[in-house]
Amino acid sequence: GHSGSGASVFVEPREVAEGNSELMERGLDEAREVERILRELSARAQRDHVAIEANFEALARLDAAEAVASWAREAGAMLPELSEDRTLTLRGARHPILVARHLRGELEGTPVPLDLSLDADTRLLLVTGPNMGGKTVAMKTVGLLSLLAMAGLPVPAAAGTTIPFFDRIVCDIGDEQSIQNDVSTFLSHVRRVAEALGAATDQSLVLLDELGSGTDPVEGAALGQAVLEELLRRGALVLATTHHGSLKTFAHDAGGVRNASMAFDEGTLRPLFRLVIGVPGGSRAIQVAERFGMDAGVLSRAKALLPEGERDLNRLLEELGRLREEAVAERRRLVETQAALKQREGELKSARDRLEAERKERKQAELAARRELLRQLEHQIDDYRKKLRSEKKATPETLQEARGLAKELSAALDTETEFAAPVDRGTRVSTVQVGDPVYLPSLQAEGVVLTNPDKDARVRVKIGAATTVLPIAQLRRLNGVSDKGDTATKKAGRPAGGARESSPVPVLPDRDDVKTEVDVRGFEADDAVRMVERFLEDASMTGAPAVRIIHGKGRGVLREQMKRFLARNSLVKEFRLGEIGEGGTGVTIVTLADG
Repeated sequence: GHSGSGASVFVEPREVAEGNSELMERGLDEAREVERILRELSARAQRDHVAIEANFEALARLDAAEAVASWAREAGAMLPELSEDRTLTLRGARHPILVARHLRGELEGTPVPLDLSLDADTRLLLVTGPNMGGKTVAMKTVGLLSLLAMAGLPVPAAAGTTIPFFDRIVCDIGDEQSIQNDVSTFLSHVRRVAEALGAATDQSLVLLDELGSGTDPVEGAALGQAVLEELLRRGALVLATTHHGSLKTFAHDAGGVRNASMAFDEGTLRPLFRLVIGVPGGSRAIQVAERFGMDAGVLSRAKALLPEGERDLNRLLEELGRLREEAVAERRRLVETQAALKQREGELKSARDRLEAERKERKQAELAARRELLRQLEHQIDDYRKKLRSEKKATPETLQEARGLAKELSAALDTETEFAAPVDRGTRVSTVQVGDPVYLPSLQAEGVVLTNPDKDARVRVKIGAATTVLPIAQLRRLNGVSDKGDTATKKAGRPAGGARESSPVPVLPDRDDVKTEVDVRGFEADDAVRMVERFLEDASMTGAPAVRIIHGKGRGVLREQMKRFLARNSLVKEFRLGEIGEGGTGVTIVTLADG
């Protein structure tokens, strides 16, 4: 070989010629093998091209879904609610490009959220305010978020955002001025507005930026108002920006139209980029020029040249803006206060629920203690009844003790139905001796210890006319009594030698207080027998000579049941049916056995 100029000649050494030829052959073999493999794979792909295309489309959809989900997570986007009615509501909306710039760290601070609403009552929102105040960005945010929703994509907004279906979104934003195509600023706007009028329906969203600009202010304002009136007549939802004062008046007077403005900080002469609904805003051209360093003399002269009415209007708008900001700040403070109060209310409610739970626990513990005591009292009453049945004659002490137990049982049952917190008047005790005065929180009563503790740490306690066996853990030592007990009390509580002193016999109740009648009408036979059996035992203990059982006439089932029961009862001396003046066959008169 040789070089392109022919000045250099390349000679292959004989020693490598054979190896080089082999290398070239191997290269040709490789190329042929690659071509064979590609042909084979292409043939296979051709056979399965339908499945491959379907897989490719599925992978593309999955990739797009993953991209959307990833972007939504980064941008804090959410799926808006799609409404059937003509209601457009944005809550915390942000321009997607501003969100992206913020995520890349190219934007100072976070994007200012946008809140607005267009519905049947407010179909047109006219936004005014300072230059570079964010009017166009707000309009583009509305349009972009509506397009995202129409494409089924998430939007960077907060919960509560609602976007209806639009058949088209018509925009006149920006300037398409062209020297080459002989298009002026005004003509570019006119073309786009004419297109909006030709395409807009009651299902459309129309966005018009700088309406009426690029020509004489009076004619531009008149043309802009006519366009807005036509769009209102068609029922479209419209968002428009302008600097014309007469259009602000139109928005204030016309139905279905509201003024809005971009907030402006009078102190720093900087826009706040926050949309304020209900208040028109001034253009602030002089303030913006001052902020960007225009000559002070020129600015002073410009202020002097303003008509007096315009100056008054600007001052009024500034005052409205200031009052609006104060109201917004006050509302923010109220919201924070309400949130704090709500949090405090929740804390108090939790504390109340906790106290209620503790109260219920205490109530359950007390009721459990009372039920245990009632169970013990019932066992003792059953023992006394058995003793009375086995003895031919009950002693007055036995009768009085049994009656005392019955009264304690009745009182405990009454107190169990209505809860009252126990009063813990004493201190816990580890041991007691015979004669020690004690207090029972579960019954809220005082008693005297009658026996020393047994192997289960239980003692017999005298409570009024009744006695019961209780664990030491349920007892309290009365205040003012030492842990060893009051010597005088012990001596008074038991005689010398440790023998138990007999309880004094209280006076039996008057005969008028003794219950001598029981009514079992309507009871089942077995229930009636049990009720009469207990009634006879109580009457016998109180010393009643005779009692009356009211069982009714009916078919005579209860009467026959009472007859069989009374015939074998040891407490019954004799019985008979009542006379005419005593109730007839519906009553049985029972004479009780003596003692």
